[in-house]
Amino acid sequence: MRGCVKRGEHFAGCSNYGRAPVDAECRGCVPVEAREGALICDRDYRRLRRLLDDAPDLIGLIRSKADPSKSGWNMDREIVGGSRADLAPAPVDADLVDAGEQLTSRLAEWSRFLRHGVAPLHRAPGLAPGAGADVAHALAREYAVDILDRLDDVVNDRDNVLALCSWTLDQWIHDELDRSEEDRSWTLTRALNRWSLVERAWWAAQPCPNEDGMGGCGLKSVRVFPPRTPAGRTRFVCQSPACDWERDDTDDDAPWALMFSHRMGQPGFVPEEPLEDVA
Repeated sequence: MRGCVKRGEHFAGCSNYGRAPVDAECRGCVPVEAREGALICDRDYRRLRRLLDDAPDLIGLIRSKADPSKSGWNMDREIVGGSRADLAPAPVDADLVDAGEQLTSRLAEWSRFLRHGVAPLHRAPGLAPGAGADVAHALAREYAVDILDRLDDVVNDRDNVLALCSWTLDQWIHDELDRSEEDRSWTLTRALNRWSLVERAWWAAQPCPNEDGMGGCGLKSVRVFPPRTPAGRTRFVCQSPACDWERDDTDDDAPWALMFSHRMGQPGFVPEEPLEDVA
């Protein structure tokens, strides 16, 4: 439904059929199968759940950066200003204020819609003035849980799943107005690309174990993404364009954390472009 395709796979009528991926202008035109019981593919579904699950941590982080003197949520422990009482507060980036307000408001709108079945006529209130990061996180978590609890219903409704994916997975929310990039609304993907929740990812020395791809993968293209929070999950994601293998340390089909515990000194594979769901 969202135009997702299998990279490197082409229909016989495509001019790039049979050509090597490096020479092909078309990256792929064979559609990806939809997830069972959903109108989107499994990859988008997993990304959607992950982004909604990360939204409270993201909003808490944004709020802490907007007011670091009042919160312990500043994950990188930035120190703004000095210790003298007469120093003026450091200026706050307007993007932090806008992003925190917009993201919380959109979560509230979806929560209200899914709870009561009626789309809001006006923008739902976001963060109260002066709300700390802990309050922002708790509020966002309440809204996100409402959406996640009803997600399987949303992904079976064409209009709803397209609207939710637009706000979560896409870089920008496009509206009917021809606005510049600076004026477009914040999405979860755009905010995570701006304020990452993860420590720097690293390449694993172990090759990808996927045997379901085009002839099997086997490339040293697995990147390890550390958990976003102390209780979070470590993710293992193959970055090869022709492979969609992904696991985390809660999957019990193999000891993935042990298998990918060794780092590669230099990346043995550089993807053509970064994954859209990774900040």
